[in-house]
Amino acid sequence: SPRIFLGSKVRQAGGKLNKSSPLARTMSAFPWKLLEVVKLLDDRAAADLRRQEAEVLLSRISRAVGLDDTRRDFTCFIHKLFYPSKSKPQDSSSDSQVPSARIHVTSILEKLFHLSEGAVRRGMDQLKELKCSVADLEQRTALLREAFPFQGYIQKVEERGISHEQLVRVETFAATHCPSWHDIRAAEDTLSMDTLNLYQLTPWCIKPATNERNCSMVELFSDSPCLPTNFCSHWWGEPLRDFVACIGRHCAVRQLCFRSTFYWICAYANRQHALSEELNDDPTQTSFYKAMCLADCLLLILDNVGPAMPFTRVWCAYELFMALIDEDRKKKPLLLDTVAHTKAGTFVLTDGFTDAEAKVRDAGFPAEAEACKSLRELCFPIHVLEKGMHLRLQEAQASEEADRRHILNSVVGKQLHELDGEPPLEHANYTEVNARLGSRFALACFRPAIMKGSARRLGVARALQADRWQRELVLDIDKWPKERQATAFEVFVAGLPEGLKHLMLAWREFAADSNLVALAERLPISLQQLLLKFNGCEEISDAG
Repeated sequence: SPRIFLGSKVRQAGGKLNKSSPLARTMSAFPWKLLEVVKLLDDRAAADLRRQEAEVLLSRISRAVGLDDTRRDFTCFIHKLFYPSKSKPQDSSSDSQVPSARIHVTSILEKLFHLSEGAVRRGMDQLKELKCSVADLEQRTALLREAFPFQGYIQKVEERGISHEQLVRVETFAATHCPSWHDIRAAEDTLSMDTLNLYQLTPWCIKPATNERNCSMVELFSDSPCLPTNFCSHWWGEPLRDFVACIGRHCAVRQLCFRSTFYWICAYANRQHALSEELNDDPTQTSFYKAMCLADCLLLILDNVGPAMPFTRVWCAYELFMALIDEDRKKKPLLLDTVAHTKAGTFVLTDGFTDAEAKVRDAGFPAEAEACKSLRELCFPIHVLEKGMHLRLQEAQASEEADRRHILNSVVGKQLHELDGEPPLEHANYTEVNARLGSRFALACFRPAIMKGSARRLGVARALQADRWQRELVLDIDKWPKERQATAFEVFVAGLPEGLKHLMLAWREFAADSNLVALAERLPISLQQLLLKFNGCEEISDAG
C-alpha cells in the first residue's frame, strides 16, 4: 500500500505555497520533487491508485506544501475525479471523464497542478536525459517559467511565427545559463555559446520551458496568431548566435520590423512534446508545408560549419523543392533570400531589389540601383551556394530515418501506404528535383558570380543547361557595368537548356554581330518566343 511510504517522501517535497490564493492558483507550479514519489510508486507497481489511496496521497501533499486548510477542496477534487457522472453539471468536462476505478498517480498530479497530459512523465524523462537532480530540474524549470511565461495556445501550427526580438530573448537566456549546461551526448562537455546549437538548446531550454503546458516555444511569447512572412530553411547544427545574427541581418537588409515580422522556424513553432500531431507521414500535410503556404519568402540560412549543411539535409532539400519548384502548390513559388554567416560577417542575397534599392530605381536611377545591389552582395560567400548547384536529394540525410524514407518516397510519387518502404536509390524524379534546384541556385548566384569573375569556375552554365524542365529565362543586363556584360552574355547563352520556350535578353552597347551568331547557334528548337532588347549596340549590322 502507498500509505506505508508516502509520508516521508512527500514531506521532502517542500516548497511553501501562498495559502491565501485559491487552490487552482497555488498549485499551478508543480514541485518536481514529487517525482520521487512517482518513481517509488512505479518501482513498487503501486502507481494506479484507488480513491482512498489518492486521498492519502493528496493529504500528504497538502501538508508538505502548506495547504492543510484545503482538505475540503481536495475532497471535492477527488470526488470529481473518481465519480465524474455525479459531479455538478457545470463541473463536468472531458478532462474529468475517468472510467477506471483506479487512476494513475501521474494523472492525479497533472490534474491537480493543471499540467498538460503526460507532463509528469516528460519531467521524469528530462531527468534521465539531462542527468540532473530533481532539485536542479525544479530550479531550472522555475527560471524558465519566469523568463518565458505561458501566454496561450495558438491552434494552427503554421501561424506560430517568431520575431527576431523574441529570438534575442532566447539567445540572452541561453548566454546566461549555458555555462551550467552540458552536452547530453557527452556529459563532461560543458556547452559554450560559441557552438551552442538547436540540438543542444532544445533539451535544456525549449523542452523544459514547454513541458508543463505541452505547448510550442512561440506560445510562451504570444497567445494570438503570428502569421509568418518568411519560412526558414536551415540546419539545426548551426550555432544559435550565428542563426539569430542571420535573422537580424535579413530584417535589416529587407527593412523589416524586428518586433512584428515573423519567421516560421520549426524548433519554435512545433510542439516538441507532441511532434506526432504536428508532423504526418504525408509530407504535404506537415506543419512545414502548411507554413510554406502562408509565407511569401523562403529564407535559406547557410552555416559556416559545414559549410552550407542545408544542402545535405533531406528536410531542407524538400523544403526548397516545395517552396520554389513544386507545381502542385496553389500558391506561386516563394521568393528566395539567402543569408550566410562567416567570420567576416553576415551577408544576404536577395531575390530582386530591396525596398530601398527599388525606390532608387523607381526614382529614375536604374543603373544606380543595380550598383547598390551589386555592392551590397559583393561580399557574399558565393562558394557556399556551389553545393546547391550540385545538390543530390537521394544522398541527403535526416536525423530520423523515417523522415528520409517518407520524403524520398513522396518525391518519387509513392502512395501514402507505401511511404514507409525503402525508397529507390535512383529515380527520374530525383534527377528532375536536383536539376531544377541546381538551376535555381545558379540563377541566384549568377549576378554576384559574374561580378566576382567566378561564374565559369562555379559551373553556372552547366547547372543552367542541366535543367531541361526550365521553360522561361530572362537576362536583363542593360544596367550592368559594360565590362561584365560580355561575360554574363557568354555564360548565360552557354547555359540555355533544352525545352526552353520563352527567352528575353536585354543589354546595351557591347553586343555585336558575333554575339548574335553565338546566340542563334545555341537557341533550342523548342523556343516559342524570343525578345531581344538592343540599347546603343552600334556594332550590330544587318548581317547580325
